[in-house]
Amino acid sequence: MSETELTIDALREEVRNKVKSELCISVFQYLQKADTESIIVYLIGISLTPILDKYSTQVDEAKALIKTIWPSKYSLFEEYLIEKIDQTQLSLSIQILLDNKDEKVATKLFENLLIFVEIIPTVEELFHDREWFLWQIHHELKKLHKSGKLQQLEVTIASEQFSSPKMLRGDLHVRVSASKSTIVAGQEFSTFVVISNPFEVPIILYSVESQIPIEIVDIVEKQRRRYDLMKENLINQERKNSFVSIISRLTVVQWRINLRLYSEPDNRIAEAVSTSEVDRFRKTVGSNVVGKPIERYQTIDIRIDSASPKHIDSILRRFEFSKRGLTPIVLQPGDSVVKQFIFRTRSWLFFTPLAHKLQIQVNYAVDDRDHLYTLPFDLTIQAEIKAVMTGAVVGSAIGGIARLLSDIKSNVVIVSQNAGFLSILLAIILSAITVVSFARKNGVQQIVSVEDFWGGLFLGFLIGFLGQEFALNLITPNPAESASFIPSIHT
Repeated sequence: MSETELTIDALREEVRNKVKSELCISVFQYLQKADTESIIVYLIGISLTPILDKYSTQVDEAKALIKTIWPSKYSLFEEYLIEKIDQTQLSLSIQILLDNKDEKVATKLFENLLIFVEIIPTVEELFHDREWFLWQIHHELKKLHKSGKLQQLEVTIASEQFSSPKMLRGDLHVRVSASKSTIVAGQEFSTFVVISNPFEVPIILYSVESQIPIEIVDIVEKQRRRYDLMKENLINQERKNSFVSIISRLTVVQWRINLRLYSEPDNRIAEAVSTSEVDRFRKTVGSNVVGKPIERYQTIDIRIDSASPKHIDSILRRFEFSKRGLTPIVLQPGDSVVKQFIFRTRSWLFFTPLAHKLQIQVNYAVDDRDHLYTLPFDLTIQAEIKAVMTGAVVGSAIGGIARLLSDIKSNVVIVSQNAGFLSILLAIILSAITVVSFARKNGVQQIVSVEDFWGGLFLGFLIGFLGQEFALNLITPNPAESASFIPSIHT
């Protein structure tokens, strides 16, 4: 080319022939040969090389072409671009200029060059039947557009032009319910999320998530984390059949895992799982794990002849959910699936009744578009009755002792050791019965709120200190009739 006149038409023809003879044959091979992974960098390189070659042999002829391409910036090409371009490392030099956020001159020169050689219409014509290539160019240009570069370049993809416009299909059908009508602290419970596809096209259900308060623990996440830690510990140990090694795996490993789980902060984002996912985690936790760890940075050579960035994003998303033990679900029109959260309160004894509004978020895709749907659900958790009774027993013992000390100090009555013990025991029994009465009887007027351990502690103290008459006033409408059934204890 150096021996013939280099015109715009000649440059366009040379670039076109280069694309046909190289990229149309093997994209990956010639990108690797050009020492780049970017198609845009490669296209700039093959468009710039003839000009640089001509400039090194016939300066005057090259200047005429430069003035045609950059009529107002040809001096910049000579003074600026020539100094920054290393022809021995052409692709690297171009990539550095494109990656530099503050570089505006060089990228504008590149943009004008690609427009003059008509590179975008050329690749659209030559690769109209291989849209994955055009999608890759579109993806690279989109990244450059975000930094304000090559904004006049845009790829037209045939399938996008003829695709039907996206339509608003309305809300997803989601129903939420709890596994129990009354949820009690200290016991496992589930929140079921039933998702139905009301559309006439399939949807892809990715995940169902919700933020949970600090008082609640996500059981599935705990099991998943325990499973990961068990694999990490058992895989790194030598497999020996000696008695000592078996005991070590059953004790030391479990001790380390429990310590790690206790020290790690809980994840406040819970993920709902399907029945199969729950069973898988329940079966794997606590079982032996045999295998060899995969190298952290192991690479896998995957060649995809026809894939758009949307398809690649979908595959990567599947990999990510697979790592977390979740599987995206395809729901055909009219299909339904049940996802469940499995929770438990952090404690049962000192738990305070909780009323929380769960904001359940459903991540799904329809018509190749990702969507989010949010649904609130009111969750109410009560303290367990045994926690209230425990508080009442402790409170009644403290109240009974306080009553005895008060009587002795005021010389109201002198009691024997056995009588004092029996009065405290009577207070304990009455406190427990009062708690049961409050929990089981409707329409009982409560002068104190007995909802948790501390409410039971206060009620028990009152009964222990004020005596059996006070307890009978609480649990019976006519305490005078009931008092005859319980003898007074005096000595």
